[in-house]
Amino acid sequence: MLATLGAQGAARQPALAGRIALAMGDKELAATYAAAAEADPGVPAMQFDLVQLYRELGDETAAQAAVKRIAASLDDLSAAELKPFVLMAAELKDGPLALAAADRLVALDGGPAALALRARALAVAGRAQEALDILAALDLSSEVAEDAYLGALKALGRRERLQAHLYRRLIDMSVSPGRRLSLIYALKESGPPFAAGSARVASSLV
Repeated sequence: MLATLGAQGAARQPALAGRIALAMGDKELAATYAAAAEADPGVPAMQFDLVQLYRELGDETAAQAAVKRIAASLDDLSAAELKPFVLMAAELKDGPLALAAADRLVALDGGPAALALRARALAVAGRAQEALDILAALDLSSEVAEDAYLGALKALGRRERLQAHLYRRLIDMSVSPGRRLSLIYALKESGPPFAAGSARVASSLV
């Protein structure tokens, strides 16, 4: 894969090259590319790759620092750039930053995806009930909205409601295999299952 990117491509996009190197199992080379990306962060998409590279390397501190650097130019980001940025800040548990970016996003684009991302940010910022209020008007079959909904329920400790939603979705055969796998992971992370719902899911898979 690195051969396909080429030496010049790797030099222009070191963070992407680092992610490819890490996927190939070369952690040392990935770290070298991360250092090169630090020296010349580039456009927002390249900076996003650097954040992801640090996360994949297991360096959450460096990832958080990289996100903070992007945040310094938050007002310069487009709506398309703000969407992944909100998710990154939320995944790093930086509620205030995720919410600031989400508010900026909604000001530029008040569509359902932007509102769902704002709900995701609210949940991370400790305002999960407000997140649920927003999500009540959205289509939860959207992955962005559903992830925000699950995050809000988890933040509020509403495990039974969270698991009931997951059970309903897992027995819905229209759910894609990839999404089904994500929901199974979410169910596993939610704690001990409720027997009735667990039995329904098991019976639907026989």
